[in-house]
Amino acid sequence: MRNMIPNKEGKTTNRLNEFLFTTILAVALLNLPAIAFSQNEDIENLVKRLSGEGAPPPTRPQELSSAYKRVIEALIPGLASSQSREIERADNVLKKMCWHAGRPGAEAERLAVSKALAEKLGKDVLMQASRYVVRQLGLIGDKEAVPALARLLKSRDALLREETRRALQRIPSEAASIALRKAIPGAKGDFRIALVISLGARRDAGSVDLLLKEARKEDEGLRTAAVEALGRIGDARATPLIEAAMKRGFQRARQRAANALLILADNLATKGEKDAANRIRRRIQKATTPQR
Repeated sequence: MRNMIPNKEGKTTNRLNEFLFTTILAVALLNLPAIAFSQNEDIENLVKRLSGEGAPPPTRPQELSSAYKRVIEALIPGLASSQSREIERADNVLKKMCWHAGRPGAEAERLAVSKALAEKLGKDVLMQASRYVVRQLGLIGDKEAVPALARLLKSRDALLREETRRALQRIPSEAASIALRKAIPGAKGDFRIALVISLGARRDAGSVDLLLKEARKEDEGLRTAAVEALGRIGDARATPLIEAAMKRGFQRARQRAANALLILADNLATKGEKDAANRIRRRIQKATTPQR
């Protein structure tokens, strides 16, 4: 094409056309959309795309969701395997994929994989595989994962219930706190205590009324867990019950109640309730000062 324009003006025009073509091509390459997702795409290649090792993942919500579902479906047999190597291999792939989806600025991927994982927590997935799914939901899930997890708090499998409690404890959404609160009345024994501990770890102010009731229970383990949770939350209404707990039960329980009262005072001071915090500290000082 260049030889077809022999005059000087033609050469200038040709250079301008080449420059424009190069510029347009560069812009087009920079703005290429993610490679389209194919239902027939090899699972191994799809895993690479969803783990940040291959071409970019699909950008259309439906295609992205379908991609995660395909990979998760392929991983379930490995997670449910009786062979430790198979379990480890599948779990590592799942972890890597979820870790990549949880990076900053990738909310669409995080949401898609969380929803895909939550959908697998049904009757068609073995308990063992469900535990690995739940574990990842605790790291990457938000409010969209809570309904599926909440149902598992009633599971007959103690390990799955415990894994679910830990997952909900980590999820930042208020919906997770509500799910934990609702599970307490129907829970018994150590699991009820564990649920109370989770509310304390979350410093869930919305659970104070419920925890005040638990702090009045005769069961020493449950009562102590509730007292400690109330101390972490930092609500002055808990003061009388925590002080009462310092005089009940075995020595170990009384010591834990005293520590909870100190933590309560610190948390009240942090919240700006310094008068309430100082009153508690004076009472503790008086109670621990030897009488002459």
